[in-house]
Amino acid sequence: PQPGETDDFSPQTHLEVLRAHAPDLSVDVVLADDGVVDDPAALDKAVQEIGGRLVLADVAADDGSPRHEPARLAQAFYKIFTD
Repeated sequence: PQPGETDDFSPQTHLEVLRAHAPDLSVDVVLADDGVVDDPAALDKAVQEIGGRLVLADVAADDGSPRHEPARLAQAFYKIFTD
């Protein structure tokens, strides 16, 4: 993607674009920040359509930047891998 190309993408849109480019794509888990998911049911449906399980967690940095907080992200990954 080009800088800014995905700025207005919802999590569902990201999945739709991935599927358009890789129609046979399947995933085990999609991790999304619960603070940016406007419609968890719609995202869950989109994730299930590619064979995955949706995990929502607070992983965003507190400074408002488009970055993850490393400790929160690690905790979310740990939960995914141990469940």
